[in-house]
Amino acid sequence: MRRMLSSGNYIEYKTIKDTAIIKSFIKTKAYSNQANIESKIDKLIAYEKKRNATKKNYCIKLRVMISRSLSKQQKHELAKQFMFNISLDYKSIPFVYKFKNVGNGTYIDFLVFERKVFTKPISNPKKYKRNMYINKFTGRTCKKDDPNMVMICKKNEIMKDKDGNVIVEKYDVTPTKIRHLWYKDHRDKSIKKRNFNNFIAKLEKFYIVALSKIITSLGKTYKKFKYCRRKFGYSDERLQQINLYNAVINRINLRIILLQDAVFWSDDYDLYNKKLNSLIYSISNTLDNGDINFKNKFRLKLSPLNKNYDDYEGNINYFEKTVNERIEKWRNEAFAGILAFIRSGKKC
Repeated sequence: MRRMLSSGNYIEYKTIKDTAIIKSFIKTKAYSNQANIESKIDKLIAYEKKRNATKKNYCIKLRVMISRSLSKQQKHELAKQFMFNISLDYKSIPFVYKFKNVGNGTYIDFLVFERKVFTKPISNPKKYKRNMYINKFTGRTCKKDDPNMVMICKKNEIMKDKDGNVIVEKYDVTPTKIRHLWYKDHRDKSIKKRNFNNFIAKLEKFYIVALSKIITSLGKTYKKFKYCRRKFGYSDERLQQINLYNAVINRINLRIILLQDAVFWSDDYDLYNKKLNSLIYSISNTLDNGDINFKNKFRLKLSPLNKNYDDYEGNINYFEKTVNERIEKWRNEAFAGILAFIRSGKKC
């Protein structure tokens, strides 16, 4: 499954159920967050194979589109920061990655595992995974509401043998998956799609933060729209309008920053930057004038004034909707090639 990012990139996500894909991936040059990654992957695969689960997911594959303008060192830093932003657990959970060029796009391919691997086996007392009940007359397992029920063990209670000795189990990988890369499945396709989109949106934020750190190290600054300042003596209604106005400006600024990041790493910076500046100027002109004129039919007052809150909320929300349409139109035109490639459904 895949989804386009606001910055013109996209993230592809899928579960890996075939060990041949993993072997093929690490056969050619790949990088990892850990040493001796081949032997650790062998342990992870062996552990999954011996499990009784009908559906075996060995790892997660992510593909993230990045800029070709990044240096090799920046690509490595971006890959690691992206994973660490998802969770610091990935300092100890194995993952491998490599860089790949497909057509006009450059990508980071990740294989991310969901269990830690220990250099030495760890011994822990074995515990019951659930409460268990039996019928005191039949001796068979039964439900909790059975009138003749007797509890024989509690969840997380330590297991003992018939002589009363604690049963110990040894393992060199964590028996419970550490799942940071998953979304809730659902029978309803629309709900499943919504859950997936929310999940990818989180990954997008982690990617943006990682990329921003690299851009910040280069001394890059962003163009942003100004917020409205709160002053002493304003009415409660006007303060509510200011909060609403600033929330809208914050969301618009985020989208504009994403476009500036995409332009910064594009192959034709001067061309795209000129076009983007034109878009920013048109939005800025609207804000500076304090109103917006739609085909001379009516005007919407945008400055937070001491007026009816409901009317103002409708005006500012309509303004945000219009600005988002302008940004979306610009993005679709600027990244037409990337969008066409993704919509074609070709496998990368």
